[in-house]
Amino acid sequence: MAIALFFPFVSACVPVPEYVRVRPEISGSIVKQGRPVAGALVCFCDIAAQALASPCAGNQSATRTDDAGVFRLEGEGSWVIQRLDDPESPPLPMGHSDTGYGGSICVEAQDAPPESARWSNLGYVPKRFDAECNLSMEAEKKRYLGGPCLLTRH
Repeated sequence: MAIALFFPFVSACVPVPEYVRVRPEISGSIVKQGRPVAGALVCFCDIAAQALASPCAGNQSATRTDDAGVFRLEGEGSWVIQRLDDPESPPLPMGHSDTGYGGSICVEAQDAPPESARWSNLGYVPKRFDAECNLSMEAEKKRYLGGPCLLTRH
């Protein structure tokens, strides 16, 4: 009897929930011409939002920089179910469908066009990035970095 009750819990087809990070925590600072940019709007954004005049408008992840130009975006995760009998199958999301491994942050500052910075990863989303954003960076360097922010993975 005890074996019959124990078997369903060790069976290979029992789904196992797992917490998967879908967005990293990002903290950093924004400067323009060497001075902190206070009150800039910073958010996670997708490619469609980057084409908007105000990509952070109405965005739930949006935050503003303080007087020292410092900001912090909260990371986000999602619970997924992985089948033990087929570990190669993609996990089934539980409440969040965006499980991509790349993303962007958008920056909106007064007297400057909206900017975005991109990151991508192979196989996982890092727990945290530090960001150093310079809105007066020359265009060639922005193209090389993928935006005005130097993102350091942790």
